[in-house]
Amino acid sequence: PTVEHVQALKQVIRYLIGTKDVCIELGGKNADFKKFEIYVDADFGSSDLLERKSTTGYVVHSGGNLLEWYSRKQSIIASS
Repeated sequence: PTVEHVQALKQVIRYLIGTKDVCIELGGKNADFKKFEIYVDADFGSSDLLERKSTTGYVVHSGGNLLEWYSRKQSIIASS
């Protein structure tokens, strides 16, 4: 690492130490926003008979809003 890298790391560490009590509160006192719903699913290669690769994914909801989603086809062929 160069001197610039070390200085940048020190700056990040100082920032993290200085903001350790800071947080993001979703929805304030609205209890609906404090509830997270997470759904996960997997398809074990049955829908893609040519490639036989599994698909996995998840979604994260809070207060009826989609916060994050992820889906991908596995790189390995399902053997069972």
